[in-house]
Amino acid sequence: MSLTYNQTKWLAITPKISASVSFFSTIFIVWDVLRSKSKRGHTYHHFLVALSICDLMIAIGTFLSTWPIPAGTEGVWRASGTQQTCAAQGFFLQLTIMAPLYNGSLSLYYLLMVTFGWSERRLKRMRIWVHGVIVAFGVGTAAAGIPLTLYNNAYLWCWQASYPTGCIESAQSPTGETTCTRGDNATSIYRWALFYGPLWVVILFSTLAMLMTWCSLKERGKQAETVLRNSFSHK
Repeated sequence: MSLTYNQTKWLAITPKISASVSFFSTIFIVWDVLRSKSKRGHTYHHFLVALSICDLMIAIGTFLSTWPIPAGTEGVWRASGTQQTCAAQGFFLQLTIMAPLYNGSLSLYYLLMVTFGWSERRLKRMRIWVHGVIVAFGVGTAAAGIPLTLYNNAYLWCWQASYPTGCIESAQSPTGETTCTRGDNATSIYRWALFYGPLWVVILFSTLAMLMTWCSLKERGKQAETVLRNSFSHK
């Protein structure tokens, strides 16, 4: 079912509103951390600032919404860009896979600190590797989309999508042939390999890490309660 003019208009405008709120809120978080010397040196706040920078990229990319999509694209309100601007937006939106990865790093931080009793000094040595892995993965997956021509019109913005819209990807074709001129298998394979798959891995890891952290805190609470009960019983 095709969308009406007003529907496409508001689909393009709505992300600009939410992105504006996100942008200024995230700027405040970064400013609040960087102005404090104690926070700047803390592993938790390192990960928080890195996550906030990723959120800024998301806010900027989604605020642009349909503008970078090639001008004249049918059914897209105010598409004003070129294939180059579309690819640039897609590249930066793919970089935002680092945001859930940094969310996962915060779960890892609590798991190591609370459950396994890591010191801040040990966590500082670990965070260098965490930053390296996350940035390498984000930049690597984003760069991979360029030679694979993955970044095309995805209706609300440019991201991983096959072109032209509605073309048959080779992975979905019985004969293995494609009618796509760009981004073959973008939706059937690459979105899952480069974004949704890693996203679900992080969600499952964070859930498990938080469950283990909660169990550890619960056990410590029981131990503290036992100590207090014994101390009162001896009085």
